[in-house]
Amino acid sequence: MVSVLRSLTATFDKKIMGDTQKRVEAVYIGENGEPGITFKDYKKIIEDYNEGDTSAAIVLEFTAVAELSQRSLDIKAVMTDENYINFFPCMTMKKGTFLDSNMVKNGEKAAVVSSELARKLYMTEDIIGNRLFLGDTKYKIVGVYDADIGVLSDLSDDGYERIYIPYTSFETDKNIDYLMANGLRYKYGVVFSIKELIDRTLKRKAAYNYAERNYERYDIVTKQFENVLYLLLGLVCMYLLIKNIVAFLKQRVGFYRSKLRDSYIKEMIRKNILTIALDLLIMFGFAGILLFIWRIVKFEFYVPSEYLPPDNVFDIGFYIEKIKAVIRQSNSQIKANYAPFDAMLQSTLKIAWILTAFIITGFVDLMLSLRIAKSAQMPKVRFALCSMGSIVLGIAAGYLVVCFMGIDYSLPFKFIVLILCFLILNSGWIFEKITVKYEGVSQSISS
Repeated sequence: MVSVLRSLTATFDKKIMGDTQKRVEAVYIGENGEPGITFKDYKKIIEDYNEGDTSAAIVLEFTAVAELSQRSLDIKAVMTDENYINFFPCMTMKKGTFLDSNMVKNGEKAAVVSSELARKLYMTEDIIGNRLFLGDTKYKIVGVYDADIGVLSDLSDDGYERIYIPYTSFETDKNIDYLMANGLRYKYGVVFSIKELIDRTLKRKAAYNYAERNYERYDIVTKQFENVLYLLLGLVCMYLLIKNIVAFLKQRVGFYRSKLRDSYIKEMIRKNILTIALDLLIMFGFAGILLFIWRIVKFEFYVPSEYLPPDNVFDIGFYIEKIKAVIRQSNSQIKANYAPFDAMLQSTLKIAWILTAFIITGFVDLMLSLRIAKSAQMPKVRFALCSMGSIVLGIAAGYLVVCFMGIDYSLPFKFIVLILCFLILNSGWIFEKITVKYEGVSQSISS
């Protein structure tokens, strides 16, 4: 499960977020007759933008009809520009090219279709140059893309295949469904929200019917699930390590007390200088392991500002209203325009929540199992073999599940290191080894 969680967040970071680490969106949530943004307005807005890419899209429902076979399929046509693909790294071109600036500038009747639509309408992906009808307008297919990201694609899909066409190739008075930008820095170094930018540029309340979504650090949010798990496991390891340190110190304090019965401090130090040096070396070793674990598990905890009260972090009323708002937004999702990126983000977060709950439950079960193994005085060799076998089988099972889900596999190195530390520390093996070896070395030094 940890392998799946690690792979899920790595896939989101690479294939969905990509290089758009400062991504913001303005998504239309009003009725189409209400004031919004047209592509004419969009051109004015991007003139005030001076950092990274921008893109916008109007989504129209059509029945796509293949010119020769007359096969048809209900689809959504995305009227957009050449920058759209920069915001969706998961869209990889299999055949041909995506829309380019000349196609958009000249209003060419060009279309980019999905590999799934190509198979449904043409029974093959080799369809570059073929034509299809969107309404009464004929479009030439210039590219075939593949946006398959396994289970994330299935869970965030709205049931429609999408065809991308230049926004200049089809006239409509519909408002822009969503405007995307990579960053929020505009002319003269002034930073606005994307809604403020729209209203200031157009000199009217055009952003009234748009919901602003800031995903600037949501790659960190998705990673926090595994980071919190690593932190919890690391804290358990640190607790067990501190127990070992305390046990070692108690043993050594008893040793030095016995020596001080027969000698003064200076004499005792002179006689046991090598033993003291060895004790200090072991303590430095313990401290180094403690620091190593902390360096592995520490991370930057981030909560989006919209989920924090402006004045008092214990403002319960604020959290209740925020929960209500989330429920209302979920209930109105059918009415609101479908936003692909947000749908994929929500799918990722939901899977991560479920996996995290199962992982915590599994870890509690693991701790109970280890207590049973200890009480049954399970042989150390058998215990080590069972532990290593479980880790190897878990990694193999995680790999198979990730392949089944259709996402990229990523090995959870941190978890493997931490679980090995936990198993070793929980077994008391380190303290036992130090005690046995120490007594032998100590006797040799004394003699």
